[in-house]
Amino acid sequence: MAILRDIKIYQDIFVLLFTTSFFLFAILRSQYYKYAKLLVLGAVSQRYANQFLREDNFFTERVNLITFLLIILNLTLFVSKILEYNLVSKIFLTVLSILTYYAVKFVLIKFLSFSFKLKEISKLILFFTLMFDRVLAIVMFPLLICIYFFFIDAYDFLVCITYILMLILLFLKSICFINLGYKSFGISKFYIFLYLCVLEFFPIMILAKTVLF
Repeated sequence: MAILRDIKIYQDIFVLLFTTSFFLFAILRSQYYKYAKLLVLGAVSQRYANQFLREDNFFTERVNLITFLLIILNLTLFVSKILEYNLVSKIFLTVLSILTYYAVKFVLIKFLSFSFKLKEISKLILFFTLMFDRVLAIVMFPLLICIYFFFIDAYDFLVCITYILMLILLFLKSICFINLGYKSFGISKFYIFLYLCVLEFFPIMILAKTVLF
């Protein structure tokens, strides 16, 4: 009976996460499509990212909040699926781990910008690093639906596509950071590479290693 109760709670949490993610996605599509489009296009063209930054109003703040929640929800759904979590405690631990990761990233970026006396760059770095994660959360949502509900057994293929999408966005993020940090602010490429390895590449490598081994 205890096992059945745990499974029932797990299913309820799973449905709640998906329903909330779908609801946020619907709001984004119906109410803030213009700004969401700029955000997504900003991942492939800095012109759109700069346009989104120039807007800087109530609506862009709403988009930032909604897409950040989508990051938490969709990454939780993805990690829980590939690691086969079926306990509520593990799902909540995943949510906490993702929130902790972004909190550490925020604090470290603020600390580094203060240390290098480049306070004005912290806002830009936070925006661009989260922009690519937000785009990932938006684009991976249809893939998550297929991973969870597709009637054809294409799980491995869909997970592989999701990883490839992560790597593509990470590559674009790396180029963006080099252009922003080195060309615009003169930050050493070594420090940029170190930041990318610690805060961007390392989490994906840990996740991949956990799945493969």
